[in-house]
Parts: sequence; C-alpha cells; structure tokens
Amino acid sequence: MKKMCVLTLTILIMAVFAGCSMKAFDADEDTVYVQKKGTVIGAIVEKFEKDYYDAEELEEMINSEVAEYNGTTERKSLEVASFEVASKMVKLFINYETAEDYAAFNNTNFFAGTVDEAVAAGYEFDGKFTDAKDKDASVNAKKDILKQAEYNVVILEEQINVQIDGEILYVSENTELLAKNLAKVAEGSEGLAYIVYEK
Repeated sequence: MKKMCVLTLTILIMAVFAGCSMKAFDADEDTVYVQKKGTVIGAIVEKFEKDYYDAEELEEMINSEVAEYNGTTERKSLEVASFEVASKMVKLFINYETAEDYAAFNNTNFFAGTVDEAVAAGYEFDGKFTDAKDKDASVNAKKDILKQAEYNVVILEEQINVQIDGEILYVSENTELLAKNLAKVAEGSEGLAYIVYEK
C-alpha cells in the first residue's frame, strides 16, 4: 500500500512538472525562442478567419514540408510540436534541432551562438547598440561586446519577437527590449538585428 502511494505521488509530481515544461514557452505573436542547449522553437501565430481556409489541409501541408526537409538532412531536424486553430487564430510551434535548421527551413538569415562564432562566420558588430540596463549609456561594440568571450548572440533579419534562455545585455538599434529575456525586431527595420545576451 505504501509503495502504491509513493508511486501515485511520483506520477502526480511528474505530471505537474510535465505541465510546467509544456507551458514554459507560449506566444501570442510570431516568436523564435533560442534555448540554452542551442535548439530553437519557432512560433507562428496568425489570423485564421476566412471561410475557405481548411485547418486540416494546412496542417497536412506543414507536416509534409517538415517531412520533406527532414528527408534532405537524413535526421529528425524538425518536429511539429503543436498545431492549433482556435478563436479564428492558428498557432504553430515547430522544434528545430539547430539555428542552421531554422535558417534553412525558413529561408532566412538566422544565427545563434557565441559572439566569437558570429565574428568567425563573418558577422560585423559595426552598428549602434543599446545597453539593456541603461538605454542612455554609450556602447562600444569592440570593447563592451567583442571582448567578452562568454557572451552569446542571436542575429536575424525577420521582424519577429526573440526569446532567449538568459539575460539580454545589448540590442542593436533596430530592436526593442520587451523583457530581460525577450526582444522585438522593429517593423520596417532594415538590415540585421543583434541581440547579445549572457546565459
């Protein structure tokens, strides 16, 4: 009897933690979430209100495109985590094994890694940056960013929200800080957006 109680309690605790992990990332707008281990979750949130829209056809098309991409990489690089249509909105969450997979599948410029890796890949930190803790502070990219080996960066061209595991330290001038771990690339902005953070 005692073993049964312990087993039941264990299952309940696992269910609670599973529920928490499922709710760890949600989005009401298009968002890309770069996780600490380097994997990426892409969230697409769009209106779905036309009568001629077919949710099943859309889901089948998405699954087909994901399967086709996985076929080219010979590994399970992408996975549809969830697809939901409710209240005339569609929410799609896709898990990407790497930032490179996100860039390739979405045909966009997207980088996630260390600052040193970004420089080695040819990215230049020559634009203006804002200090997340002091918006009026002057930021010298060569001194304040490039010399910090422990810093990570997300670089992208999409006008989208970006969530990270860690604390944002600097953002490029075309990016707005929404929270300590969330930023938004400004609509109508040109060029690449940089989000520098520490895990």
